[in-house]
Amino acid sequence: ESSLTICTEESLLYEVEEAAQYFKDTQGAPVDIQISYLPRKQEDRVNICKKWRTELMTGNGSDLYIMKDYGISGNIAVSEEDMLIADPNKLLTSGVFLDLSEYTKEDEDFQSCFAPVMEAGAINGKQYIVPITFDVTLLRAPYDEGSLTYEDCTKPLTNLIESGKLKGLSAADLLFYIKDWIGNSFDYQKGKVLFSKEDVRQILEYAAGKAQKGSREGRYEVVSLQNDQFLNIFPEIKTGYQYLPFPTLDGRFSATILSYGAISRTCKEPELAYEFLKTFLSQGFASGKGLTIPDQKYSRSYMTDTIFRIGGLTVRQDQWKEWYRNKTEDMEETEKIWKNGESMLSVVQQVSTARFVCPVDYLGMDIRELFWKDGVLDVNKEGIQEDIRTASDMLYNSTHYIIME
Repeated sequence: ESSLTICTEESLLYEVEEAAQYFKDTQGAPVDIQISYLPRKQEDRVNICKKWRTELMTGNGSDLYIMKDYGISGNIAVSEEDMLIADPNKLLTSGVFLDLSEYTKEDEDFQSCFAPVMEAGAINGKQYIVPITFDVTLLRAPYDEGSLTYEDCTKPLTNLIESGKLKGLSAADLLFYIKDWIGNSFDYQKGKVLFSKEDVRQILEYAAGKAQKGSREGRYEVVSLQNDQFLNIFPEIKTGYQYLPFPTLDGRFSATILSYGAISRTCKEPELAYEFLKTFLSQGFASGKGLTIPDQKYSRSYMTDTIFRIGGLTVRQDQWKEWYRNKTEDMEETEKIWKNGESMLSVVQQVSTARFVCPVDYLGMDIRELFWKDGVLDVNKEGIQEDIRTASDMLYNSTHYIIME
């Protein structure tokens, strides 16, 4: 009898169990699937993570890992000790995971996935990690009130400040969404940080100065796919919405991978493990419709809506419209909702780079705390210039350390 051991998060347990049941019901021969999961509670995680991390690195862990970023998806900052895989970007060169290229190149489902995101799981043409869902941060404004263009938003953020075109984005948003404008402005393989301390200082000084003047201009709101803010469509907006990339330090439109799968290099049945992983790239899962077994006397659906519980957008680009249609099927004003989706998805397909959540994201959230107190923007205090210098040094130096470590 074939067997697979799978490691996942408690927040993904239902989805993985559904996939396992479907997989067992569609295999011609019995498959024993054992699932272990990391608990949600932080106090229960540390020792388990330490033990399982050692097993993973020594090749004694599970066959297959189906993971979701714990800290970002839970909207809380956690330490690296609470993470089984604190930085998936680094495992691409560690030899921990199996090269899946021989499977992915023949897999039609994989070939239908969004290339800029899938490439984040590959290095030197070898696919070690398979992204499942991802997030992007966008700017949104009514069509007749937006002052920015797509071309503006794919230039470095400092260029937008210098050209005076950033008036539509509020100071509060610039000082809140720090990890989002960091984007993917560093390169693990080359060991390079693609911004300077001066770039960071310029952005923070601009935002703090704007806030100190009491400027409330900022027609653009910040929305993400993960948190579904793009579904908040206000009836008084008659023109529909313009979506744009959230500007970044290096000007590249960046996506963040939320969930992914990988197979241990010591897995005894890698082909079987990849077949299971493919369930999360299937049309039924990606669209939210669910999976069914043809010709079954009593038809049963598996994994219906599970992608919506995981969060983010499916990597299956050919299923984006179906994903959006199924996500919004219970909403009224269908035509307006659908136009909103077309506008949003047309911008998402312009993503040029992607990465996994990593310690730089937590660094961005730590820096944010310098400018906010009890949920309120706090830039009129004494020592704000010193805080800006501290933040600039901290972001540059720590990012350099993280990617070189």
